[in-house]
Amino acid sequence: NEPKLIKPLLINTIWTNSVASYFPQIILKNSSEIRAKVEKIKNYFPKSYFYETIDLFSNKEFIFLQLFIPYLNSNEKKAFISIISSIFKENIISLRRYSWDGFLHTFSRKDFYDFNKKEFFYSKDLFNQYFLYIRGVLGEELKPFEEKSVSTVKIWSKKKGMTSLIKKINQRIYSEDISFNTKDIQELLNFHQNLEKYFMNKDKFGIAKKEKFFKHYIKSIKFFPALQKFGLEQYFLYITPFDLEDIDFKLLFTNTFQKIKHLASIDNSNSLFIKYIFPYNDPNTSYLNWLRSTNKIREYCLFSVKSISQIFHFNNNLSSNGWYLDSNNFNTYIQNILFNSNNKDQTS
Repeated sequence: NEPKLIKPLLINTIWTNSVASYFPQIILKNSSEIRAKVEKIKNYFPKSYFYETIDLFSNKEFIFLQLFIPYLNSNEKKAFISIISSIFKENIISLRRYSWDGFLHTFSRKDFYDFNKKEFFYSKDLFNQYFLYIRGVLGEELKPFEEKSVSTVKIWSKKKGMTSLIKKINQRIYSEDISFNTKDIQELLNFHQNLEKYFMNKDKFGIAKKEKFFKHYIKSIKFFPALQKFGLEQYFLYITPFDLEDIDFKLLFTNTFQKIKHLASIDNSNSLFIKYIFPYNDPNTSYLNWLRSTNKIREYCLFSVKSISQIFHFNNNLSSNGWYLDSNNFNTYIQNILFNSNNKDQTS
């Protein structure tokens, strides 16, 4: 049989960064039922495309689905992935988000297009040679794709209803009023520079909460407790088990567990980020040590925060024209934090 003609996908020439900033890529098992579901949900998004592919080793068929979605906050992202999980269930191979410009650059037109004849030209060996080229770039023998059950699906709730989620997102977008009024920013700066005075005066703080700058710019105020004064310390654990089924979460969390986070994706990574309170400089690592000794975890990192440094500064980064973020200034600032012990911006 003659190979299929390679044609340019013109939809990829449409610039979508103004309406999309979240790009989840979903790999699904291929079947008529799944294709029907993909056709149904892809119309909810500003831009989407999918194509069918075959694994070179196993000859199993998969669907690669790319979605272009406006900015989602954390709760909206959680709801979105839960809905996708409920729709496709065990047919999800992976769901991950990527940052990119929205264009595909896999093939170059000048390599496969005859400008004299004005037609595409390629040999039957194109994909075989391209496979060899990729293997040569990677510098190792490519291993066959190993399909595993995605145990992280059980982490997501069983939410349904893409329409209701889109309605909530649109309501949030329409209600956002981005403004950099000079007077409001100055009042915000004054509030920021006199936080202690406001916190120590209940009436004064109550008046500030009713001001326009407070309602417009301040979402929440968080405090870092001085745990060391009570002989305690906050610890963070990043851990990636080989299989979540091998983990006894009661032993992992202990009775000092505070919070747990996991990646906004569906795959076999199983990475978790856990926050604890332990006695000062004496974290409980007995179960962690056992997991490591029995080869139940792929990687882990247990650490505590010794000092905190601000990333943004009102006097450097925020003006009536919006945020001013220069990468060179940021690099200099980070170098001062890391290597200059006399840096005034560093706070312990």
